[in-house]
Amino acid sequence: MLATYFDVFFYMANWGTRRLAIKLPRTALSKATIDAYTCDSIEYHRHNDDVIVDIMSPEEDYLEEYWTYEDALDDLVGLREQLLAGDHRALFMIWLDEAVRSPRSRAARRTAPAIPDGLGTLSPSLNMLAKIFTLDRDLIDAAASANPARSRDRQGRALASAIEGLSSAHKDKLLIRAASGDATVRAELLALAAPEQTSAQPADVEALRHHALHVRSERQRVEEARRARERQEEEERLAAARAVHLEHLAASWEESWEQVYDWIDEGNRKHYKLAAALIADLQDAARNQARAQDALGRLAELREEFSRRSALMQELDRQELP
Repeated sequence: MLATYFDVFFYMANWGTRRLAIKLPRTALSKATIDAYTCDSIEYHRHNDDVIVDIMSPEEDYLEEYWTYEDALDDLVGLREQLLAGDHRALFMIWLDEAVRSPRSRAARRTAPAIPDGLGTLSPSLNMLAKIFTLDRDLIDAAASANPARSRDRQGRALASAIEGLSSAHKDKLLIRAASGDATVRAELLALAAPEQTSAQPADVEALRHHALHVRSERQRVEEARRARERQEEEERLAAARAVHLEHLAASWEESWEQVYDWIDEGNRKHYKLAAALIADLQDAARNQARAQDALGRLAELREEFSRRSALMQELDRQELP
């Protein structure tokens, strides 16, 4: 059905199966490109004048975010335009993730392709691809840093140079096809400059894996330091708020003890719990020995007066009050 009626197919099951198929004109992907990015996660199927790029999840694992990806296809369809334009970042990202994730996979056993430009600035389509197939972002960042993106001017010059090298007859044919609405002309032109748009050497997968581990470790260190600062700031905020609270209790000593008895008179566990917590705070608020002794004396009287109220006694014990 995809080969006949559609250009993009996406399937995702709540148990983790993910599959993305993209139909392209056969001329959009050269044999060298298909050979470079053939792996367990990517297969290619020829149908008449088209080729279908079939991307599958390497493993079935339940995704908590499954229900948030209902509209994922809206972003994923952009991958087709990028592949038509000679942008193979999607294929490289899938290939690299498999090579590192599965040492015995076809990707790990094959010669690595060169790192494409632009991995440092992913499009919404590529970001969605990374989310859907749970690709290692640190690994993508490592590959991006290993091949800094070229400027648009340099890319434009590379394309102009490639077109200049074409014969007049070849240019005429391309112009006629473009005027006739052939959408594959752009892809063919960009493919001419493709060798200059990637790093010259094959990707060093092991080096990228180690770089990704370093990036992840550094990010975790920074994140842990941030959380530690936030915990300290929260502790300081709570300590300051408690100091203000205790100051208020010390200034309203008698009124606070009256509140204790009012809550006890309510006769239920909810108010017993409030009374016990207030007594504990009053003990902490005692600024001097006299106040501390006063609090102990009042507590002893309270225990004796209400000794038959087991729920109250339990709440006092829970606050570790004498």
